[in-house]
Amino acid sequence: MKLLIISILFILFAFHPVLAQENKEIKISGEFRNVPFDGFAKEIGTKYNVRFFYREEWVKSLTISTTADSLPLSKLMHNILVSTTLDFVLTSPHTLVLLPD
Repeated sequence: MKLLIISILFILFAFHPVLAQENKEIKISGEFRNVPFDGFAKEIGTKYNVRFFYREEWVKSLTISTTADSLPLSKLMHNILVSTTLDFVLTSPHTLVLLPD
């Protein structure tokens, strides 16, 4: 029984930093109408201190038309990229890497 309690406590403490990071995700607000992805990335980067990493040829024809009201960055990016052949990874709350699907 003691081993079970220790195991449960270990699991809770081991995953605590991961769970805490979810709450730190940047919330985005704004209206974007026919904005080229480069412009979108620059605006988000400037306003929210987010660094985007991607190849320009992946986004050259991608325009952003969406509205966000305190939307987590991951949800916003999912909405933007859902109909593309791109995916993304948030390597930290302030670093986003685009990847081909």
